[in-house]
Amino acid sequence: MYKITMAILLFFATTAITKAQTTNSKPAIFGNYASEINCDQQALASLFSLSENSPVNLQFSGNFSIAGTLTSSVQKYNNLKSLVIRLSNFPGVVLTISKWSDANNPERYVGRMISSNYSDGYEIAFENEQYKLKKIQTAHIIQPCH
Repeated sequence: MYKITMAILLFFATTAITKAQTTNSKPAIFGNYASEINCDQQALASLFSLSENSPVNLQFSGNFSIAGTLTSSVQKYNNLKSLVIRLSNFPGVVLTISKWSDANNPERYVGRMISSNYSDGYEIAFENEQYKLKKIQTAHIIQPCH
């Protein structure tokens, strides 16, 4: 289980530091929102009790909220469950979120809110015992196919 957890973390770390070689001229969909938005851990946890095709409505701090449909829920291992939520209030944007744990760590959440159509997105981060959405530039994550 430790190897699986580390592989997931390594994937997110590797993709976050990889930079695109091309100039990104795509519009920003989250340009009017803060670079960091606080997340309630219980709100994130509540997503994992939903079944596929369920509506999703989640209010974050400030004026930021998401609405959409849970399109995929996969329990790959006992300690890893992943969801895909297609957002209706941000067309073309998908929230992917995973919940994982192991013997040495409580439940943790990782994920991203991104679209290949836009230059920005959010990543779920855990800092100082608090979950946050941190704005990211998708050119650093989504690599062009050549």
